[in-house]
Amino acid sequence: MPTVVVIDDQVEVAEVIAAILSASGFEAAIATSGRDGITLVNKTAPSAVVCDMRMPGLGGHEVTLVLKAQPATSHIPIVLVTGNCEEEFHGMGDAFLTKPVDFAHLVQTVRQLTT
Repeated sequence: MPTVVVIDDQVEVAEVIAAILSASGFEAAIATSGRDGITLVNKTAPSAVVCDMRMPGLGGHEVTLVLKAQPATSHIPIVLVTGNCEEEFHGMGDAFLTKPVDFAHLVQTVRQLTT
């Protein structure tokens, strides 16, 4: 079963995304900060990461830069999620979704990136 790390400072949002992914055949692990997310990704070597762009401290932009710079994690697909349509970040991750997230589209995107 592929593992997906969900990184979002809003616990409720992270839990909903994790529950949707779990119901769709993924194992989901949650981190509620960018720094904790990087640690969790390094520990679990997931098949994909779903990361919020706007978080206190390290946001999705910084998390992506760190993970893509590390040889052990550079291959892991990252789905960036934001409430704002920040076009300058669209090419940064492997996929970019806006909130409110269409959960069917999120699952489809994660499936495509992990196969």
